[in-house]
Amino acid sequence: MKLVKNLGTYCIIMIFIMTLTSSFLVSSEDISKIGDISLKEEKMKKVFYSSSSKMDENTQVAKKEEKKEKEKKEDSQPSTSTSGEVAYEGLYENKPTVNEAGYTLGDSSEEILAYQKLLYYLGYLEALPEGQYKGIPGGNFEKTTEAAVKEYQTKEKLQATGTLDKETQESLISKPIEFKVGKSGEEIQSYQLILYYLDYIKDYPKGNFDNLTETAVKSYQEDRKLEDTGVLTQETQKSLKSETLEYLAGKRGKAIMEYQDVLINLGYLQGNPDGQLGSISVDAIKIYQEKNDLEITGYLDTKTLTSMKKPLDQQVKFK
Repeated sequence: MKLVKNLGTYCIIMIFIMTLTSSFLVSSEDISKIGDISLKEEKMKKVFYSSSSKMDENTQVAKKEEKKEKEKKEDSQPSTSTSGEVAYEGLYENKPTVNEAGYTLGDSSEEILAYQKLLYYLGYLEALPEGQYKGIPGGNFEKTTEAAVKEYQTKEKLQATGTLDKETQESLISKPIEFKVGKSGEEIQSYQLILYYLDYIKDYPKGNFDNLTETAVKSYQEDRKLEDTGVLTQETQKSLKSETLEYLAGKRGKAIMEYQDVLINLGYLQGNPDGQLGSISVDAIKIYQEKNDLEITGYLDTKTLTSMKKPLDQQVKFK
C-alpha cells in the first residue's frame, strides 16, 4: 500500500517536470524564430503595410483639410497676384499692370498709354496727348498727364505728387470704366461693333461715341430691360459681351473676312476676302448651306458659323 502511494507521488512529480520542460522548449523555439522575422514574411507584410497604409490615409486627409483651410483664407483676401496686377473691376480690356517703380515726367511706355486712357475715360484728360509712342497717340508722360494725375490724386485723397506711383496706379486700375458721348477709342469701337452686328447701328462704327451711338445704346438697353441711360455702363458692357453674334447681308468687318477666307479655301468663293458681306458672298453662303444641309438664309447665322469653324479637312468642298 505504501509502495503504491509512493509510486503515485512519483508520477505526479514527473508529469509536473515534463510540463515545465515542454513550456520552456516552446518558449525557446519562439524566441529563436524572432531573429528570422522580416518584411519578406507574408504575415508581416500584411501587418506592416496595412498599418502604414492607414497612417498614409490619415496624413493625406490632414493635408487635404489643411489645403481647404488655406484656400478659404486666400478667397477671403483681396485678389492680387505676384505679377503686380491688382483686382480689376469692369470689362475695360487694356488694363495696365502695376509698376513698383512708378512713372514720372519724361517717361514713355505702352503702360503709360494705358493709364492715360483710364484718365481720359474717367474725365481727367480731355484727349489723349498729341505726342506718340511707337506710332500710337499718347504714351509719353508730359505736363498734361502730370496735371491730370495730380487732379485725380487730389480727388481720391492721395498724395498729390503728379507721378504715377504704385498707390495711384492701383487706385486707377480699380475704377470701373463707363463710356459716354464725346469720348472715342478702340475700346468704344469694340462695343459699337457688337451693336452694329446686332443691327442697332447701321453704318460701320469708327470708335466715336456720338449721338447715334447713344441712341443705339438706349434702344439696346430698353430691349434687354436695362436702365436706358444711353451710357455704356458696366451692366450694359457685360450684356453686350454675352451676345451671340450673326453677320447679316450688307455688314462688313474683320470677322466676316475670316469666314470669307474659309469659303475661298473650300471653293465656294473666288478671289480675295474683302470683309464685305455683299451679294457674291451671300450667294456663296447659300451654296455652302445647301451642301451642308443647313437652312438657306444667305447670311452667317449661328449654325452656319458653327459649321464653318470645323477644320477644313472635315468640311464639304464645292465641286
